[in-house]
This record gives sequence, C-alpha cells and structure tokens, in this order.
Amino acid sequence: MSAVLLAVPTALAACGGTTNSAVSRLAASSSRTPAPTAGLTSSASLPPVVVSDSGGSTFEVSASPVEAAIVVNVNSFLWSAAPGQTFLVDTLAVKNATAGIESLSDFDDLTSGLAKDVSFVMSANSAAPLGYSSDCGIDPAYPPPQCTISFGQGLTVDNDSADHDNRSAVMLPPGSTAQITLSYGPVLASVAPTKVSVYFDGGVSVPTDLTP
Repeated sequence: MSAVLLAVPTALAACGGTTNSAVSRLAASSSRTPAPTAGLTSSASLPPVVVSDSGGSTFEVSASPVEAAIVVNVNSFLWSAAPGQTFLVDTLAVKNATAGIESLSDFDDLTSGLAKDVSFVMSANSAAPLGYSSDCGIDPAYPPPQCTISFGQGLTVDNDSADHDNRSAVMLPPGSTAQITLSYGPVLASVAPTKVSVYFDGGVSVPTDLTP
C-alpha cells in the first residue's frame, strides 16, 4: 500500500450535512501509529461470487457484510470520525481463479489509492430517508433504484495483503487470495451498514452484487 494518501474526486452529494469526500478525512484526527480498524461490528463472510474485470481476468470474490467503524487505518494513518459519524468498512477476499498471474488493479489502483471498480450501494427506499436520494441513478452503470453512495469519492483501499509497498502493480499468483479492506466516509451514524451492499462493476454490462 502506498504511504501517500492521494486526493480523489469530491463530486458527491452531501448526506444530511456530512461532507462525503476525501477532504473530510483530512479533517479527522490522524496518527502515524499503525493500528487495526476499531469499533467494528462483525459477522461471517458470504460465499464467493465469480467476476471478470475489464481485462478479462476472473476472480472469486467473497465480501464480508459492511461494517461501521469510528476509526480506520489508512496507509498507517488513523482517521477518526467526528461524534455522530462513522466510516463504512468492508473486507474482500479476492482469489485468482485463472492459471496465470493477474493484476488486482480493478480492486486496488495504486495511482488513486481506490478500489476503482467496487462501490457501496443502497436501494432507493433506504437512501431517501438517509439523504442519499440524489445519488440514485447518478452512476450510469447503475439503474435509478440503485444508489451508489460512494460514487465520486470512491472506496479507499485501507489494506491489501498482496501489496508489498514497492509501488509496482499489485499482482496475484494463480490460486492465491488477497484480503483487501475498503472504507468510505465519514457518514452519519444513522447510515446503517445493513442497508449497504458491495458491488463490482468492472468489465461487466450489469454490476455484480458481492453481498447477495
């Protein structure tokens, strides 16, 4: 993982007065001391879903249920949510299901520090009372009933077990699995993680729900 947290687009609508942008992380308290993600609510991982990325590589992906955390660890920095806010966090187990070495760039783009083809999504029914109705249909890959609340900011890659911090593309040998932790926020604490799904939309005509 790169030690530099790069800027990402901030063209995401605000949620009930909460700024959903990478800039909001800079306003959160930080530390150079590495530490695990804190304040998580956890449960068992779901069965894997087979997806193909934009380059045609096939992966088996298992997504944990989305969780809420008051602190996340990004590139050895601790980011703390303000009172009444949390971060949304998810961990993907990404297995290379091919016979060759494959790039994880769709899940971990070192240029931006984002999982560029993974999104946090709500249904329109859940998004409206939480202030995310303006995100419904804003991403052309998703129909209006699906609200990509992470569109614009993107999901930050907090940790990737296959990234050895050498700034080269993250590659995954055949049959091996990478654990990739992603986060988004801060968001209002009223945004229940159980209302959020994880989708993959790289190289496919219809985005794939990783948390069925």
